[in-house]
Amino acid sequence: MKQNIRWIIYISIGIAFGVADYYIETTARQFLTYPLLLFVGLTWIILSALVALYEIRKSSSKKRAILASALVLVVGVTVYYVFYALILVLDSRVATYPWSDNLLDIVFWGAAAVIGGAAIGFFTATFYRFLLKRKLT
Repeated sequence: MKQNIRWIIYISIGIAFGVADYYIETTARQFLTYPLLLFVGLTWIILSALVALYEIRKSSSKKRAILASALVLVVGVTVYYVFYALILVLDSRVATYPWSDNLLDIVFWGAAAVIGGAAIGFFTATFYRFLLKRKLT
């Protein structure tokens, strides 16, 4: 039962971060120009690594850490683009929103989230296990 709650929490974190990232990016755009991509990218990497670290500590499973990390990023990306579309539609900035472009962004960045989240989860879990082995010897 606790394992299922963790996955619901990971999905909730992805939802919350997808919405929060819209505001983080909007605020950061006022202060940063060139390093915006670096700043926003680092927030996603840190989030993914923290989720993977938590999962590897709780389950001791590298596979679950990889899945948790990728899940949070995919949910975050999907929610980010859906929230962005809703903001534009509700704010009446556009008469007709280009949903097909938004869907392509979700697919493209969703694939990047799966690959990136899996890589971050893998490296975080591997590094954690390496440190754990060194501590034991």
